[in-house]
Amino acid sequence: MRQSLIGIFYLINGRIVSETAPFSTIRPSGGVRAYPRQHYEMWSELQKKDSDIWDLDCYALPRGRVLYNEKARKFEILADHHILEKDSLLARIVQEFHLDKSNVQFRKDEHYRCTVCENESNTYNSESD
Repeated sequence: MRQSLIGIFYLINGRIVSETAPFSTIRPSGGVRAYPRQHYEMWSELQKKDSDIWDLDCYALPRGRVLYNEKARKFEILADHHILEKDSLLARIVQEFHLDKSNVQFRKDEHYRCTVCENESNTYNSESD
């Protein structure tokens, strides 16, 4: 079996586009093994390769992160709810990161909200004011 990976990813035109590293190569910090690069760093490189996204902000599209929680001894997929609500996308992420689904926790995270989510949140908040 291949070694499990941690990293960051985007959902771009139905594709999971990721940047990864074997989780064993990343040192734990605060009980977590997290890929060291951020989405904005990956984004500038993706824009050079994909003309469909050259004018989008790095926070526009659904995205997420796979990390390893040392205490829980589980991988965590933190992602935008547009990803978490689709079992087929979660299955692809689990497969691409070489994870055992029984050893994965899925969590929504406020850091990974796409523009649509932000707009929905802002609309809801202004309607409730």
